[in-house]
Amino acid sequence: MNIKNLTLNNFRNYGSASFDFSGGVNVIWGENGRGKTNILEAVYMLSGSRSWRGAKTEDIVNWSCSSAHISSLVESRGRDFEFSIDLAPKIKAKITINGVLVRKKQQMSEVIRCVLFSPEDLFMIKGGAQNRRDLLDECLCQKYPVYRSALSGYELILRSKQRLLKDGEDHRVLPELNAQLAAYSGIIIPCRYRLTQELESFARDIHGDISNSREELTLRYRTVEGVDPEKGENHISRAVYDSLCAHQSAETAAKSCLAGVHRDDIEVYINGRDARKFASQGQARTAAIALKFSEREILREDEDYPLLLLDDVLSELDAPRQSFILGSTRKGQTIITCCIRPEIFEGANFIDIPDGFLA
Repeated sequence: MNIKNLTLNNFRNYGSASFDFSGGVNVIWGENGRGKTNILEAVYMLSGSRSWRGAKTEDIVNWSCSSAHISSLVESRGRDFEFSIDLAPKIKAKITINGVLVRKKQQMSEVIRCVLFSPEDLFMIKGGAQNRRDLLDECLCQKYPVYRSALSGYELILRSKQRLLKDGEDHRVLPELNAQLAAYSGIIIPCRYRLTQELESFARDIHGDISNSREELTLRYRTVEGVDPEKGENHISRAVYDSLCAHQSAETAAKSCLAGVHRDDIEVYINGRDARKFASQGQARTAAIALKFSEREILREDEDYPLLLLDDVLSELDAPRQSFILGSTRKGQTIITCCIRPEIFEGANFIDIPDGFLA
């Protein structure tokens, strides 16, 4: 799959801008503040994913405008697809593919899939559990429509429960909310567990390549206490429900949701030791690279690799880790952002960001 071009109107700091991409390596370079990352953000949104920067629509639309527009021509499965996204604050985004209204975001990920690697991901191992959950969710939402639906449903009910606990409203509805959370958990937990196993199978080899086989990477999925992820959906839902009910008094006192799959984590071990506690900075970065590039392998369809987006990460890495990433750019299409023009990408499509594009 390849993105051929991208047009932005009133998106972030761009007034009106168009970019053409080659099927190999594309390097977007320029001084800080030019909006290089904004281009990757727009491309990433084409896959049906939310902004990885946690941005709301009002943050994405240029401050002087009432709406923004993204359009793109994407080649996938031997066909061309024309994407169009209209964004406006407090209004549901209007998305079309080849002129047909998109009602479910999985229709977008069926055409284009993306793997993003940003400087923040280099702290994935040492950071909080949310970073590692995001890795699971980003991959699963692109690959399995049923997972995207279950996660959206879970998050909606969780927000309702959190508001109820915080405001001290009638707690008699808590068991019903817990039952709905447990039902969604019966879908979410097995998917996350199986993906963790897939990630480990790829990450172990990738990590070994970067470390010259001196280190072994292993992963362990941690979810709701007392839940066996290998059991069936009904068994998992029941076990989650029992756990949520057991925490009800504590949650009421704390006015917060203390248990559930929103607290899941992947435990990362290097040579049997907890990487979050004991890994050096270099080891943690190698593990983060291994996990992100394992995601790319999982999202691959035969030899059709997902689009790889690298947001200014090369400058943060030493030579061996740079070498691995450079070798990986030979697989599928890659879009890279850099502050200076890197001559190491021989034959790449270089895109400079001139002032004329900026709003």
